[in-house]
Formats: sequence, C-alpha cells, structure tokens
Amino acid sequence: MANLSNLLRQHRQKTGLTQKQLAERINFSHSVISRVEKPQSGYLPSEDFVAIFCRELGLTDQEKSILLQALHEARLELSGGSRQRSRIRIPIWQGGILLIVFIVLTLAGSFPETEPAIASPSTSQYQQTPTGGILYANDFEDRDISNWKNLNNGRWGIFKNNASYALGVRDQDPTAIPNAYLLLSDDWVDYSLQVDVTFISGAYEQIYLVVRSARQPNCSGYRVGGNRLGVSIFRFDPSPDSCDGELLAEDIHFPLTSNQPYIMRVDVLGDSIRYYINNVLILNATDSKYSKGGLGFLAYQVKEAYFDDILITKLGH
Repeated sequence: MANLSNLLRQHRQKTGLTQKQLAERINFSHSVISRVEKPQSGYLPSEDFVAIFCRELGLTDQEKSILLQALHEARLELSGGSRQRSRIRIPIWQGGILLIVFIVLTLAGSFPETEPAIASPSTSQYQQTPTGGILYANDFEDRDISNWKNLNNGRWGIFKNNASYALGVRDQDPTAIPNAYLLLSDDWVDYSLQVDVTFISGAYEQIYLVVRSARQPNCSGYRVGGNRLGVSIFRFDPSPDSCDGELLAEDIHFPLTSNQPYIMRVDVLGDSIRYYINNVLILNATDSKYSKGGLGFLAYQVKEAYFDDILITKLGH
C-alpha cells in the first residue's frame, strides 16, 4: 500500500498541485485524495480513479501500468493480511480436548447453538444502554430522512433491509465516500449514539460512526469503526490541504464481517470516547480536541451498508 500511495503523491507533487487543487481538477473530493496518499488510512482507489488520475496529469502508458500494478499488489497485501489475522492455530493437545468435548456433548444431545463470537470479555465489560434523555430516535419505517444531509460525494437513501427499512447506501461509485450527518446534532456535547449496522463488502470496506463532528469541514471530530482488518478510534486533524489525524486506539484482532449484523455504540462524555459492539466494550480512548459537535456515518467501498434503529441519548448532567 505504501508504494501505491507514494507513487500517487509523487506524481501529484511533480505537477505542483496541492491535494485540493488535484481534487478539483479530477472531480473527486479532497478527502479521497488525502486518503489515497496515506497508506495507513487503509483506503484503496479504484481502477477508474487511476485512469482519470493518469489522464488528467498526462502520465504515460508505462506510468499508468506501474500504478495499476501497484494497486494490484496493494490489494493482494490487504487480502493476505486479512487471511493472516483470521487464521486460528489450535495446539494438538487442545484439539484433542475439543474433540472429546464435542463427542460428549453430541452424545448427550445438548450441543449448544453457536453465534458469531465478538470477544471473550470479562463481565465488567458488559454495559447497559445509557438511561439519559432521548435526543433522537428513528427506525426509518416512515422513510423520512429530512434531518440527514450528505456532506460528501455519494448518495444516501432509505432501503429495505430484510424486513425493515434503514438509512443506507447501495451500488456506490467505489471512489465515493458517503458521509451522512444528522442536522439536529450540531451543538450536542455528551451523548451516546447506538445503531444497528450491516454491510456487504466491496473492494475494501470502511464502516464508521462519526461523533463530535462539524458540518464543515467534513473530516472533523472522531471516526469510530473499521473493516475486515480491525477497528479503531481515530481523531481528525484537518488542514487546508489534507484530511489527516491521529489513531487514538485500535484492535487489529477484531475484524468486522460482511453481512453480519452489529449493534454499535459510541459514548462521548467529557474527554472519554468508548466504543461498544453488541454491548461489549471494545475500545476506549481519552482526547480533548473536540468537546462538542454533531454525528453521522461514513460508509465507503462497500456494495451495501445499512444503519437502522438509531437511538441517541444524552449523557452527563
């Protein structure tokens, strides 16, 4: 990934263009340019992006081939990393014990039904939904999204997901970064955002809840969520020419799985940021850069993504 990002950045710099100028020239958002030039962002461009990039910057066929090869290698690197992290090694003696347990339970007729495991947390990690006053709640069954605004390219809508309606995206341009923002939340300070999330992987999915964000720039606040390579809490530090930030916490051993429903929750109270999945505390961080701001969702490089049964409650006094 680093090779691809470096090549894209070097070609841009040779032209003397800033990230913002390049974004305007090739008709992509500034945040897309920023992310493709940062290997740690985990964002890969599409072949269409590379083709437009090469055409607008006047690159040769050979330079284009080198970029496409770098993109191919980056995808192999990501898929290889995903397989490596999902591989489980069980020692022989443990495997024997598991086999004995399996036989005993099967003969007894009491083998338990299993559900996808999230973690093996201690009891203290389980938390109840906050009981403060409700700031906002929506199951989208009325199909009304008038309080939501898209701050970036891409389109949000109401879609049928299984038996219910949900706020979501489908069949997006792979370079689009749909960013839904709740207009009512501009000045909220301490709150809990809970939502049911389901996605279907695309080229390299990214699913995030965004809290304490401003409408402009759209890369502000805290981004919480992840993809098949793990989850993280990330703080945006926007500048006129970039959409950079700092990683506050991560867990690379907790991949998000395509077509697996999750109940995600982010609590922001004072300097504390806590991330729960299915009522289990997964990550927490402390940061004081953003003391208030609105909330929303980011979903890019996915075939489909759905956010439903949103509940936002007030925390603190």
